[in-house]
Amino acid sequence: MTPLVETGSPSGTRAVVATLLVLTTLATFAPVLVASFTSFDDEAYVTENPHVKDGLSAASLRWALTATDAANWHPVTWWSHMLDWELFGGNPGGHHLSSLLLHAINAVTLFLLLDSLTGSWGRSAVVAALFALHPLHVESVAWVAERKDLLSTLFWLLGIGAYVRWVRAPGWGRYTAVLVCHALALAAKPMPVTLPVTLLLLDVWPLERWRRAEPRSSVGAALRGLVLEKAPLIALSAASSVVTVLVQRKGGALVALDVRPLADRLANAVVACAEYLVDTVWPAGLAAFYPIPAAGQPLWKILGAGAALGLISFVVWQRRSHPWLAVGWLWYVVTLLPVIGLVQVGQQARADRYTYVPLIGIFLMACWEIPATVARRFVGAIVIMLGALAAATFVQAGYWRDTRSLAEHALEVTDGNPMAHLQLSGVFEAAGDLESALAHCSEAVRLAPGVAEAREYFGRLLAERGRGDEAIREYRAALAIDPRLRAAHNNLGNELARRGQIEPAIEHYEEALRIDPGYTQAHTNLGVVLTASGRAEAALRHFETALKLAPDSVAALYGSGAALAALHRWEEAAARFTAALRLEPGHAKARAGLAVALAKTGRGDEALREAKRPVP
Repeated sequence: MTPLVETGSPSGTRAVVATLLVLTTLATFAPVLVASFTSFDDEAYVTENPHVKDGLSAASLRWALTATDAANWHPVTWWSHMLDWELFGGNPGGHHLSSLLLHAINAVTLFLLLDSLTGSWGRSAVVAALFALHPLHVESVAWVAERKDLLSTLFWLLGIGAYVRWVRAPGWGRYTAVLVCHALALAAKPMPVTLPVTLLLLDVWPLERWRRAEPRSSVGAALRGLVLEKAPLIALSAASSVVTVLVQRKGGALVALDVRPLADRLANAVVACAEYLVDTVWPAGLAAFYPIPAAGQPLWKILGAGAALGLISFVVWQRRSHPWLAVGWLWYVVTLLPVIGLVQVGQQARADRYTYVPLIGIFLMACWEIPATVARRFVGAIVIMLGALAAATFVQAGYWRDTRSLAEHALEVTDGNPMAHLQLSGVFEAAGDLESALAHCSEAVRLAPGVAEAREYFGRLLAERGRGDEAIREYRAALAIDPRLRAAHNNLGNELARRGQIEPAIEHYEEALRIDPGYTQAHTNLGVVLTASGRAEAALRHFETALKLAPDSVAALYGSGAALAALHRWEEAAARFTAALRLEPGHAKARAGLAVALAKTGRGDEALREAKRPVP
């Protein structure tokens, strides 16, 4: 292979391949275009995020720069969701279309990049096709909340392209382009912290820069120079890593070592690294959530995975004359490191989305090694393989049509999956089937008693069924696991308030607000109990804060009206009750409050009409 290939294949060939990649990608992932939003974080990222739903306003754009919602700092991702809301509103099809187009663009960008790097359009096309059509990538494309994966990868690939242009014609302008792309990638998702290492791998092959040192220079000196030139990129990655850890710790996303020891993490990392490879070759039984085994990974699986990874590494080392093997293998391992679970975020053992960039390394290994080892051409076999992958991807994409389908499929292909039970519980609760919701949530708590969110949700379902004492026990159990779980504090406050324990309830509402000052429900609930206890002035401040956060909150509008009425500010109270009724005409308490407020302002006839008006 000629190093530092200046141009790729003819433009006509590139155009044909790019067109085919786009068309096959769109056709293969077509089921996502009719999918709905799911309850897997889509609410936090889009449907219930007031900043995103504000569109591309100046206030929302500024908010994104400092927001740490969803336990991440990724302003570029927030801006992307805001743009989608500006274009499509709450229509999920538009949001899915944006993700699908980004995936297609990533596939074409990968092809053009590899073609330019190697001059081998055929192998580059197959790598890009595998990337575009593999079922392991369905999660990154079909899950609206995982837009960050697609965006960060796009800037990652563009950063590599900018780097290659800088290598061929050095200049500050071109190096600045590399830095900008890297910064944008990190601002979409922190996973691209490994970009400097992937650039070093490309320096080895196909760029072969380490061989281009001065004759008197050693290989070590050449490699040191290659590392030093990437110092600004390494600094950006280091800064992003620090910010990510701080933000995830603040958001309570990091799992402590005393909860999940390092030995368990290492064992799971080895198994996950091997299971991703198995899923790459045979992508069956894929799910939206893979639970960590309650007893940890079995010893036979740890030893088997370790042996398989060791064997691959040995073969790669033995075939040093085929540098694409080492580069591809190290690409896979290195890019997996940030998400392999050594720093545990969440409760999953592994996730399909984590393979979006790492599998590029495995595809490189296969597409360069097989033709180099076997003389015969396997064009027909490649077409059949890609067709089979596309068919599997089409089916897998169909499972993402809604939360119920996704969760039921996960239960079919995995064992002991508490997350799937929790999601089904939410589906049944929304449908009004509280018994089924309770059954699934109870099973989730049985499978994962140490997950605070599951205990809190179980408590809320029990409260809805009138089983308040049991609900309080669950809320307290959740807070024993995670004292910073704001929903548990808020809902425990609700139960205590129902029992007349006002001061303890206030303490929990205030703690929820210390954890999250922008927690609308806690502001509203605290306002309610303060009004009831004769502290209407203090209550009104919390209602006003709630209305700034959620202007259309009927509960906050009614509550503020009640507080204003308690302060004898009848005109203002009438205006708030009217606003609440405009949003919810059947709100009986707001109508009664409006009648009283009107009567107090001397508008008796209007008050009488309101009192007699039938409730819708």
